[in-house]
Parts: sequence; structure tokens; C-alpha cells
Amino acid sequence: MIAQTGNPMPLRVAIVGCGKIADAHVEQVRATGLAEVVAVCDREPLMAEQLALRMSIPGQHCDLAEMLATQRLDVLHIATPPDSHLALSRMAFEAGCHVFCEKPLATMNSSPAKVSPLRSVRVKLRQSSIAEPNVVVRQLPPNSGDG
Repeated sequence: MIAQTGNPMPLRVAIVGCGKIADAHVEQVRATGLAEVVAVCDREPLMAEQLALRMSIPGQHCDLAEMLATQRLDVLHIATPPDSHLALSRMAFEAGCHVFCEKPLATMNSSPAKVSPLRSVRVKLRQSSIAEPNVVVRQLPPNSGDG
């Protein structure tokens, strides 16, 4: 469900990658007043546990596929090393999630053939750095398939 001003249903957001930058993602999502962070995921279970406890987030996972299958997410924030961004974005898109991805989406080693199919999915991608001002999307437009 897309959260809009006055709508009591906040966007359900999760974060994959529970390193240093993840705290800033949680804080920025909460600052919008339109979304809630419902889960975190990291391949290292202790990292997910620590972020979940530190930021009072109910869900913690060490398997992204399992989190995507069980959490009914609207948006996935990707805060992992750059070489994983493309594959994680693809997993989120296939699960019907919008994506906010730390820069870059793909590394120089990524072929255009791996990136091009992402243009055909009906979800939105926001590629930025949470450290940049004004990067939090306050309202997602309906899925129009145009980006």
C-alpha cells in the first residue's frame, strides 16, 4: 500500500545491510512520518540482531529471500557493499518491492545485459546516498511502470 498524507497505513520498509549507514536509513525513514521500518537483514545474524535491538525494529533476518517472502514490504533500502546492489535490487523487484539503493546500483564489472531488464519491472528505484540532503522520498507515485 502506498502511504499518502492523511493515510493511516505507513509504508512497510526493510533494510538489508546492517553496517554503519543502516542507522541513518532507519532515522531518515522514521523522519518522514509516512513509513515504518519493520525488518532488517544481514548475512551476519549478530549485525541484524544488534540493529534491530538498537533501533527497536521487530523483524530481523539473515536471509533476504526469506524476509521478502514473509514481510509484505513496500520498500527495501539496500545498504550493502556496491558489488551486491544489482543482485539485491533484482530480488526486491521480483518480490514487488520498491528499492532505495545506496550508490552505485551497479559496478563497472556489471554488464548492461544485467541492468537493462530492470527497466521493465513495475516498481520504482531510487539510487542515492542517505547522506545526501533531501533524498527521502515522501510519497511514492502509483506504479506506472515508467521508471
